[in-house]
Amino acid sequence: MIVALTLALAIFAPDPVAARAVGDQILSAGQADGVFENVTDSDDIRLHHRASGMICRFEADAARNSVRIYPVRPGVRSRGDDVGCGTSPGAVYTVYATRYRPEWSEKTAMAQAVQEIEAVWTEVQRLDIAAPPGAADVGFGAFRGRHPNGQLLSTVILVRQIGPWTFKMRASGPPDQAEDLARSAAERFAAQIPHALAVSR
Repeated sequence: MIVALTLALAIFAPDPVAARAVGDQILSAGQADGVFENVTDSDDIRLHHRASGMICRFEADAARNSVRIYPVRPGVRSRGDDVGCGTSPGAVYTVYATRYRPEWSEKTAMAQAVQEIEAVWTEVQRLDIAAPPGAADVGFGAFRGRHPNGQLLSTVILVRQIGPWTFKMRASGPPDQAEDLARSAAERFAAQIPHALAVSR
């Protein structure tokens, strides 16, 4: 009995070494060393965006774990000022941190996010659902539409401005599960964006 219990604990025990190795692979694939740092210390993979304080979280077995550093362009002056982290443990979640100069408002960021959906999706409809718990102080929108790949999906947007940084969450999933998707996205968003005092200018 003791031997069996010990074996079971070993199988399900967190493996921070393996998780950290996966985090290193995500960083390497995204050519993100220096912009992100691997702060994984358990089986929860965590990559820290140095400039904004955002902590991207990944599950090792989730599909399409990635970090991206978007190009410098007008309004985004430095490498690392516009980044995103994506993962798809079932639904697809992407969280972004962007330092626009001059700074954007939450209203502007939300309007741009909606425009991006409407530019590439079809049959887009705004859904009349309430902001999920924990999202009362962030910009929120929910939609249903047809993705360019042909799938009919629900998608939600959450936006929060903290200091000079615009944080945004996009999540997409089954068309009949928008409320569940919104709750999950809000929980993930809250766990990844930084406390206001930790944000640098």
